[in-house]
Amino acid sequence: MSGLLPCKRLSPLGSPQSVWRMDSMDFKRITILLAAAVFLVSAAGCIFSPEEGGEVGGGGDTTLAPALTETELMEQMVEVYEDMNYRGYTQILDPDFKMILKPETISEFGLENDYFTYAQDTQIMEKMFSGNPAGEDVPGITSISVLHLIIMTPWDTSQNTEFPDARYAKYDVHFEFWQGSGEARQKMTVKGEIEFYLSSKTITYEGKERLQFKMVGQVDRTEG
Repeated sequence: MSGLLPCKRLSPLGSPQSVWRMDSMDFKRITILLAAAVFLVSAAGCIFSPEEGGEVGGGGDTTLAPALTETELMEQMVEVYEDMNYRGYTQILDPDFKMILKPETISEFGLENDYFTYAQDTQIMEKMFSGNPAGEDVPGITSISVLHLIIMTPWDTSQNTEFPDARYAKYDVHFEFWQGSGEARQKMTVKGEIEFYLSSKTITYEGKERLQFKMVGQVDRTEG
């Protein structure tokens, strides 16, 4: 199958480390593994840098209202995913955001770290939300549906040392990612559990001091 293009894998600091190659079947596998609620990897092209000349993720001049409760933040996450709104997505994340990957993902793809940083995650999402093809045989993502996002544990203070003092809850998630169009249209499903961690800070909003919540971390425990 065609569509084999080189891609430099980046270290957490962004320096080139090595070159890897993936065909469209690899793309589907890594998509299902890594696209759990927060992101999806576009193979056949550098996953951490959109191709020159291509449009990046949408959102225009979107400005989201501050999320004043944990529930409002989760609702905004669903909204930016289904709208494929990159600008909105960057607004719901804390600059210290970190996505903790599953051990299976780390070992299968030989990743050097067990997490993606804010910079890595947002670059991946920028490319995904653009809808641009990732290669000749790898169509872009055309739509995303959040079939359910069900809270499993009440929001509480995090005991995870990766995210001290954050607000924490576990959710059961079910996402559908659609690629291509017409007869070539195909669906990829991500479902299972994700741990969500939210940071908070005091802001002045509509003349009152309020807490604003942002996504500071996720731990992927989805299936596949």
